[in-house]
Amino acid sequence: MSVFMSQLDHYSSPLMRAFKKKGGTAGHNIRQILAAINNDVDVAAGRELDSIPLGLFVVRSEGAESTDPPADVGIVIEGCQVLQDITDAAKGFALLFGLIYCLNLSYPKDAKYTFEFLQKVVMEKNGSRLSNKVQVLKNKLNELCC
Repeated sequence: MSVFMSQLDHYSSPLMRAFKKKGGTAGHNIRQILAAINNDVDVAAGRELDSIPLGLFVVRSEGAESTDPPADVGIVIEGCQVLQDITDAAKGFALLFGLIYCLNLSYPKDAKYTFEFLQKVVMEKNGSRLSNKVQVLKNKLNELCC
């Protein structure tokens, strides 16, 4: 947990800078996600949990700022809420990885590079062999960090 938290602190700012520089379709999608994080999301979004194979959800109180602590953080596996009342998203991600390992789950295809980055770069587990996409991101982040 301490490695995950310190690496998350280390990579957060460079990741945000790299995301903001991204162009094309990926950049457009990233900007939409970041806008949704900073704005109120429709309450109906909770109904979409059924379609999530593996993920983390964060619930904010109505009118809360993005810097306010969340009202709830939880983990969804195959559309079922398996954990809730986690204090923050970082701890939620760490617990999600614990569940992935304990239950021997595969990463969702649409997010495999995200999970690979978190596992191999942020958590420093099996980081000697990176996919090309994750290696390129790691190199960009190292340039932005220094």
